[in-house]
Order: sequence, then C-alpha cells, then structure tokens
Amino acid sequence: MKFASETAERSIREIHEAATVALGRGDLNALMDSYADDVISLPPDQPALFGKDAVRSMWENLLTDFAVEVLVSIDEVAVAGPWAYERGTFEMKLSPRGGGAPIEDRGKYLDILHWQADGSWKYSRVSWSSSLPGPGS
Repeated sequence: MKFASETAERSIREIHEAATVALGRGDLNALMDSYADDVISLPPDQPALFGKDAVRSMWENLLTDFAVEVLVSIDEVAVAGPWAYERGTFEMKLSPRGGGAPIEDRGKYLDILHWQADGSWKYSRVSWSSSLPGPGS
C-alpha cells in the first residue's frame, strides 16, 4: 500500500484534534478511539502501560478525579510508510472535581502512529514529559 504523505499528515492532525477535544470533554470512549489495541504508553513518573485496557484505566482514573483543560500544539508530523510520528508541546490544567487548587503543567510529547487494517491511523506509542522543573531543581 502506498501512503500519500500529505493525506496521511492531514488524517493524523484530525486524529490529534479529535483526541484533544475528547480529553477536554472528558469523553473516554472518543479518546480511546485514537489508540491502537497494542498501544504502549510511557507516562511521566510511572511504569510503561501495555495495551489499550491499561491506557484506558489510566485515563479513566484521571478523568474521574479531574476536569482537564489542554492545549496541544503540533510542531512536526512525518510519515514513513505505515508509520508516522507526531512531535509537539502541551499545556494542561487539571482541576480536582472535589475542589482544591488546580495542577498545571506544560511539556513536550512524541507519539508514534501506525496505519491500521481499517484504513485509519492510531496512536501506537505515546510519550510525554513535563518541561517544568521538578522537586529539588
């Protein structure tokens, strides 16, 4: 199968936008539509998560406890056959649903997407980290 880079990049940007909107709305099912079944997630300060069920559990726990506001900027998308990567930055505010001070973060991410048999792109490997100084910095 031949992958048209411009078409693939547009599709990847659409998946990115749909996932970002779903996260901000707290729509777990719509968010999970962007992930491949065999996804591996590398969240900051946590062990790697293997598979869609593990990633779903992470997001479900976060969305149960927090309302999420997120702004994500894509800096680069590159396509190489059935694989692609997306690199960018994010700003996030987590407001505790039970009240209290929000948690704010900003950082960078690098995601790898894989072309699926159904003709869609899905996040296959996801990684992000904070750009804010940690404790003791």
